[in-house]
Amino acid sequence: MPQVESGAGEKRVLLAVTAIGFATLFALSWQKWANLAIDGGREMNTPVRLLRGELIYADVYYLYGPLAPWLNAALYAVFGVHLNTLYAAGAVASILVLLIVFQLANRVSGFRAAVLTTWTVLVFCVFKRNGNYIFPYTYSAVYGTLLGLASLAAGIRYIHERRARWLTLAGVFTGLALICKLEFGFAATAGLAALALSEARGARVRALVRGMWPALAIPVIVYGGLLSVMPWQTLVKDTYLWPAYIPRELIYFNRTKLGLNDPAKTVRELLSAVAMLGVIAAIVLALSARLGARSFRAALGTLPPRRRRSLVILACVSVGTLLANAWLFRTRWDVSPFRALPVLCAGLIWFGARRRDAVSPDDDGQRRSLLVLSVYGLTVLARVVLRVPSGGSNGSYLLPVPLLLFTHVGTGFYRPVFASLPAAAAHARRIIVVLFSTALAASAIVIGYRYVRSDYAAVRTARGTTQVAPAQSRAFNGALAFIAQSAQPADYICALPEGSSLNFLGDRPAPLRYEILTPGFLDPLGERRAIEQLATRQVRFIFLLNRPTIEFGCRAFGRDCYLDLMGWIEANYDVVAVFGERAGTGSEIGDQAFFIKAYRRKAAAPAGG
Repeated sequence: MPQVESGAGEKRVLLAVTAIGFATLFALSWQKWANLAIDGGREMNTPVRLLRGELIYADVYYLYGPLAPWLNAALYAVFGVHLNTLYAAGAVASILVLLIVFQLANRVSGFRAAVLTTWTVLVFCVFKRNGNYIFPYTYSAVYGTLLGLASLAAGIRYIHERRARWLTLAGVFTGLALICKLEFGFAATAGLAALALSEARGARVRALVRGMWPALAIPVIVYGGLLSVMPWQTLVKDTYLWPAYIPRELIYFNRTKLGLNDPAKTVRELLSAVAMLGVIAAIVLALSARLGARSFRAALGTLPPRRRRSLVILACVSVGTLLANAWLFRTRWDVSPFRALPVLCAGLIWFGARRRDAVSPDDDGQRRSLLVLSVYGLTVLARVVLRVPSGGSNGSYLLPVPLLLFTHVGTGFYRPVFASLPAAAAHARRIIVVLFSTALAASAIVIGYRYVRSDYAAVRTARGTTQVAPAQSRAFNGALAFIAQSAQPADYICALPEGSSLNFLGDRPAPLRYEILTPGFLDPLGERRAIEQLATRQVRFIFLLNRPTIEFGCRAFGRDCYLDLMGWIEANYDVVAVFGERAGTGSEIGDQAFFIKAYRRKAAAPAGG
């Protein structure tokens, strides 16, 4: 059940503190959001190419749905082709995410828990380094997060208000999520299905149709329109909409993120996370019971036998699991508690799916809301279900709803235990608030401190400023100065494997369909086509960035993968400059010092290849 409502004055103070927290972290992280060497260039440059008339997928490869680059291209058209346009888009999306998270949490958990939830998402998602929402690895992730949350908010409002337009709106947001990033679209679709199936018998089909028709109509119309102007392989095969076409390098990447490179260890770490939460819960319950009674024995004596046995079993099993994993298997016990989120979601699905007799409409709405949120949360975590990260580029965008559920359970698990012990319940509430507040304050301070204390240096251009590591700043500033002096505005430049930030910041067109060439995107035939395109367009300058790609099972571009393309470059181009401290012509990808090599086409190189 939701917590007791706070007073109006307390509400204003807590909301003001949350707003100040956002503003403070935004200021401390100012312009430190983008990664120029990994993914960032694609997010900057793809909308520019669309704005110039190139067609997504056919002319500009994009791994995700078309909504985000289309939207960012429209924002460029209205507000200008500038980094500040993207920063503003990310900031607005972040604020909307936090507002919806607060609204959802307030609905199911009460005001105080909603504030804690908002702070949890603020710290572990929005401003998490290497996974922030202001300039993410892909804007499809941020917009997909927002659309998934909007679908949930509309669906849960339908549950409580019974107005059909909210269910239709939930379907619209789900359809938009499906053309933005599939994991959020699938999760929103699963949430809609759970909502419909939780309806009373006889109303399920009607609810399912009302919610699903816009959810399906939007992607059918959008992708149908795209398929009418391009071959199906361009859309389905090249963007891996059909799993059979996923290359082994991306399979390797996803297996690593899921923890399948050592599944037994991954499962043991998940169990350790669950056990650690069990130990913390048992300690909180025991301490609260002791503070609420004359003695610990007296406190236990006031509990019903079944709950007393459950508390003892919880403590023993949790401690035993931790000891077994740590001593017998040498498994880490201090893993992130977020590893337990899939178990939490599954438990809440079981709880929400059980129908109960003689419950009030409010209680039934609460149960159904938790069911929809839990189904969404477990579905959105599917990609990392065995190894949920505590943020970062592979976690920040998946976590808001699971964190909402985590906070809901964490701030209310004691209530059934202490239903007849109000004094113990009051102590438990205070202890939990202190634990959450301390952990969140410490995490916020650490994140802010890292933004302030880490070394950053500016890359300033006519299209905006970003702060990066000093070594990267020197290399990018040198390369951009070289481009300004040596390449004409209409000259193509190619930056590999992920350097199209040079195209955007240097305002030079990109010659290839691909903005990034990490392992797996080009097969041997694709390499030959890329070579033909570089030759036909007489690309004068090619830039090679020190960007190792070990996470794909291939460490270095041109040495461990894309050998044909790199061989053609070395045969037809000379190294004319190397930008970066302690870097030279002999520098190789994987070296400690960051560098950018500039290759210039040889005068004798044939125009056709």
